[in-house]
Amino acid sequence: MANEDGEPSLGRKRPRSTLLTLGGGMTIVAGVLALINGLRAMVGNGEVSFGLDIGLTRYTFCAFIVLLFGALAITGGVFALKGRHLSLSLAGAVFGMMGGGLIGFYLGLVALVLFGLSDADL
Repeated sequence: MANEDGEPSLGRKRPRSTLLTLGGGMTIVAGVLALINGLRAMVGNGEVSFGLDIGLTRYTFCAFIVLLFGALAITGGVFALKGRHLSLSLAGAVFGMMGGGLIGFYLGLVALVLFGLSDADL
């Protein structure tokens, strides 16, 4: 197999972009913060009643949404660290911004900027 220059490749992988790695880590941290916020909203109010009576309160409903945002943000960060599906990585950073509170917002925003600056990996 030959690389772009026409020279035979020796099985070496391209070095991973530091910006993509940092952005993926920040997205994962924003996702973990979103999971913590969702769990705190679900358990913290004392009205957890999503059993057989289908008594979803608005807190538990919002907590489910925030938990979903956190799971999507963590998934996007993992894909960013792998260097695949960068559109999902961008979406993960946005979901981390929406669910991670103020710190998660800034982490997701910086991750979006880092993903944008790592144009060699796109």
